[in-house]
Order: sequence, then C-alpha cells, then structure tokens
Amino acid sequence: MLFIFSKSTGDDRHRRFSFLVLDLLQTLTLPSLSFSVPLSLSNDQQQQTPGAPTAAAAAKTPGPAPPSGASLSTAGGQRKLVPIQALNPYQSGWTVRAKVSSKGQLRTAGAAATQVLSAELVDAHGTAIEATFWREAAALADASLEVGAVYLFSRGRVKPANKAFSGVRNDYCLDFGQGALFELAPDQGDAAGMSSRLAYVPIDRLSAHVGKKAPVDVLGLALDVAPLGSVKRKSDETELARRDVTLLDASGKTVTLTLWGKHAEEEGAALEQAKNGGGGGAPSGAGTPCCPPVLSVSHCRVGDYGGVSLSALGRSVVAVDPADSPQADALRLWWDEEGKDCAPTAAGEAALAAAGKAPGAAGARPRADLSSLLPAPGQPLPPPEAKPEYATVVATLAAVDPEQTMWYAAAPEERGRKVVAREDGSGWWCEFDQKLYPTMVRRYVLQSKVADSTGEAQLSFFDDAARAVLGGRTADELADLRENRPKAFAAALADAAFRPWVLRVAARTQEYNGERRRRLAVHSATPLDFGAEAKRALAALGALEMGGVKAEGVAV
Repeated sequence: MLFIFSKSTGDDRHRRFSFLVLDLLQTLTLPSLSFSVPLSLSNDQQQQTPGAPTAAAAAKTPGPAPPSGASLSTAGGQRKLVPIQALNPYQSGWTVRAKVSSKGQLRTAGAAATQVLSAELVDAHGTAIEATFWREAAALADASLEVGAVYLFSRGRVKPANKAFSGVRNDYCLDFGQGALFELAPDQGDAAGMSSRLAYVPIDRLSAHVGKKAPVDVLGLALDVAPLGSVKRKSDETELARRDVTLLDASGKTVTLTLWGKHAEEEGAALEQAKNGGGGGAPSGAGTPCCPPVLSVSHCRVGDYGGVSLSALGRSVVAVDPADSPQADALRLWWDEEGKDCAPTAAGEAALAAAGKAPGAAGARPRADLSSLLPAPGQPLPPPEAKPEYATVVATLAAVDPEQTMWYAAAPEERGRKVVAREDGSGWWCEFDQKLYPTMVRRYVLQSKVADSTGEAQLSFFDDAARAVLGGRTADELADLRENRPKAFAAALADAAFRPWVLRVAARTQEYNGERRRRLAVHSATPLDFGAEAKRALAALGALEMGGVKAEGVAV
C-alpha cells in the first residue's frame, strides 16, 4: 500500500488521491472490476488496472442476479439498483445494471474532434436504452466494455432522446462524461437472458415507420425465400451476402425483408431448409405440415423501396420458428384457419397508390405540401452544406412582382453564364470563361409567390421554369414588352397569376452575413392535368378502402 501526502490544493490534490486509489486497487482482490473516469486523470493514466480480471473472464462466472431496487455492495460502495424503465432526468445517484447488447465504433465529432462512443444497454426487464460516452469516458469504454457482458453504470446523466437520431426505442438516453463509473457486475449468470422486449409491428402498419430512425420488430410467415445472393460494397469492393424473404402476417399484407451477411447465410439457410422441408416447427393447436416457417426479426429498418420494405441490421436478432412465443403460435393458428386461403397483397401498394406510383395512378413522384418545405417555428435549419431536399408540390402562382429584377445578361451559349457590358461598348465579358462575346441573351431569375391549401411561400424560378409559367415568353420578349409596351407587360404578368402548376422544388439552406435562410428553387413547372389528378385521387381513395395509408397531398 502506498500513501502519498501533500499540502497542495486544486488539481494536484485530486491527481495524487487518484494515484492512491489505483495503487490500492492493484493490491486488493475485488469481486468486480471498476472502470471510472477521475476528474483529473490524463488519458495515459486511464488504463485498465493491471492484474484485474477481464470482462470475458468475469462473464464466465455465474451468479444470482440482484432484484431491482436492491442495494448492492461493490467496489464503488453501497448502491441502489434502478431499472432502466424507471429512469428520468430528475433522478440522481442512480445505478443501472445492464448488459451491453451492442457497441459502436469510437469516433470523433465536431471541430474539436471530441471522442464519442455509443452503445445500447438492456436490463433484466428487457428495457433498452442508448448510452453515449464522451471524451475520456469514450476512450475508456471502448477499451473496457465488452458486448454481452453485464456492467453497473452510474454517475451519468439522463436526458430526453432525440428520436431523429436515436435507434433505440426509449424516450430517454444516457450521457457519460467526466466522473462516469462503469464496473463489471459480479454476477453474470443472467446475461444470456437479458434481451430487448420485442414489440412486433403489424405489416399493414409499417408504412407509418418509413424513413424513421427507430427500428421495428416484425413477425411473419415466410411465404418465399430467395436464393442466397451477394452485392459488392462500394467502400472496400468486398462481397456481402444478401437474401430476400417475403413475409405475411394476419393483416393479409406481405413485405420483403432483406437479410445481410451472416443472417443471410446462417438463419437464411435454416429458413430455406424449413421452407423446402414443408414447414416450420410444430405449431400449437391445429397445425398443418404446409404451414410456412415463422420468422421473428428485431431491429429492422423500414425503407420505401416498393412502397414499404424491411432491412435487417447488424444488431438484429433473427429467429426461425421461435420457441415459447404466443405470437408465433397465434400466427400459425391464423394460417390454419384462414390464412392459407387468403389472397395476400403487398403492403407497399397502398403507399404507392397514395403517392401516385402504383399502376393506374397519375404521376411518378409523391406529393408534398408547401408547409413541409419550410421549417416549423423554433426548429433549426439544416446546415448550408447539407444536401438539398426535393419535393413535388401542386400550387397556384399567386403574384409576380413587376418591380423586381427578373432576368440577367447571359452568354449566348447553352450554359448561360453571366456577362457584363464592356464600358467601351466592344461586347459582353464573361468573368468565368474569360471570354468576350459580341452579344448576350437574357435569362430569367425571378421570384414569385405561390400558394396551396397549407400556406404560401416565395419561390425562385429560373429560365426554363419561368418561361413555362409566363406563357412561353422568353426573357428577351418580356423585356421588350417592359420597355416598349408597359400595358402588355402588366397583362402578361396578370395572365400568369392564379394558375395551378405541378412544381418540382429544391429546398436548401443558404447563409449570408451570418444569417441562415431557407431557399426554395423551382427546377421544373408542368401545367396541372386535372384528369391525371382525378385518377390519383381515386387511387388514394381505393388505398384507404383497402386499409392503406393516409392519402396526403392529393390535388384535385
């Protein structure tokens, strides 16, 4: 045992006290291994204690799990265990006993290159939560935490989860920074049984989860199992195994699930064998040999390919004919009684019909409202470097300001870059091309107010789109009217107002003098086809009758 005495204050005192604690840990035999982030330790000093048992070694030692709310005596002192579902931002002094079900890669964030590590924790009650480790805690967690081992986590902060970025179904998340403490639990016997509770989403309701970050769990009968295939990764040109499975549930809807990597090779092969062998495991009740195998998959990402599609993730748990599952037994019973005689339809057909992509529906792109292109009050704008968002809207041209600058002088070539007149009258100079042109042409760049049922917005129209909404007149022709026939110019603008158009709009953030603004630019303008829109509305109504998704943005 080493004692270090000092009369110094501040950081030095904390640093010497930390050395004393580390020396004591080296000389004591503890039932668990504690990893803490001292307030004054440097990165080099935050190393695993020599001679202490590893997480893998401790995980092999079975033991009884303490009940929630019980006091547990550990190397960090007497602690009261709190279940994850009971955590809230107003608590302090909590300790969570949870298994590390998955762990991400150590990465850096921000201009300061702050180290960040994310992990998913799950407790004995099946409640999962996302934990984020910052700076020194991130480096220590990356070196110390092992997936599948159970730890005691404390000295963290509970805060509301950002559902736009969190992939864990929990209203809260955990943050661990300076002073964080996580130690290997002395009892690892129940680690295998600690898994997230599955909340199966019916296939006919998957469309509500399209594009969302949070994954879903799905349970269905494997109607079709495609052969094993592969795709080539763009990053390293390696082959990645994949397999498509068509699932059906009691809603009578089907969806295509894609399995990747080991899931496609191992569980996919077992699924194919069960399917070709005439059915899955023995169903409860009135089971039949021809019943397709039941597939349970957790943590699926919902995409919009084909209207609705599913993709398994690396942390997905795939089970073929899961045992002791009442939901699986109920699904087999449904197949025996009515499912084998039903005519299933794809869940994506309703979404495609409402978006105008299904056969018989007009248009090729989903519709949006003007209000969806503008940020809500108090909502931050995307960064200027973010990719533009594209949407197709049906809107009416409300007004065109005749006093604005409606065009610019451009080179007569197809690219239409800006030119300026030479002072000596010798021609038009293009700074970009470093070229002198004898003539120029005018190209539109005008602003116009448009409106739909949700509100109004100011849109930028460039040459092709502006020419379409102004009756096919070129900028040179409109400039001639403005200079020589003012009444005809005003009549041309008035004639363009209050006409409906199908507009393809790009929304992007621009920053000028430190102020960010949302800019909406029209890429194309097409006159509204009332007949095609009527077919779109009929297709959307038909989707509603079939129990499909809500029809939005239907212009009639």
